[in-house]
Amino acid sequence: MTGIVGDDLMSDDLMSDDLVSVIIPVFNRAHLIGDAVASVLAQRRRPL
Repeated sequence: MTGIVGDDLMSDDLMSDDLVSVIIPVFNRAHLIGDAVASVLAQRRRPL
């Protein structure tokens, strides 16, 4: 599976049956995108 952020971040190892959508709105902050994406990927949630 490939995604906008690249093959490395969208590998099957990171994918599961859970689906969460994340929107990161930015304006004139391109230098912060990498940190924002890394922060989202580092988060975990408890099963409901």
